[in-house]
Amino acid sequence: MATIKESQLRKIFKEYGISDGVFDIFNKKRKKLKKQLKQTRDDIEDTIQSAPKDQQAKLKDLANAFDKAYDAGVFK
Repeated sequence: MATIKESQLRKIFKEYGISDGVFDIFNKKRKKLKKQLKQTRDDIEDTIQSAPKDQQAKLKDLANAFDKAYDAGVFK
């Protein structure tokens, strides 16, 4: 998945005439969401690791399918 630097994102906001204050609010929310998503992914990994051995591969496949669906925009 491609990433964008904060400076590039700020430039895009500026090009659309959006103030720095609004960008700062957006960026704060973006960072919070990113942290929450990482924590959720870590929780999923912990769940997979604590599952019975015979179910771990199936859970991993399911988590990967959800990741692909999310990347494809199904959950956005």
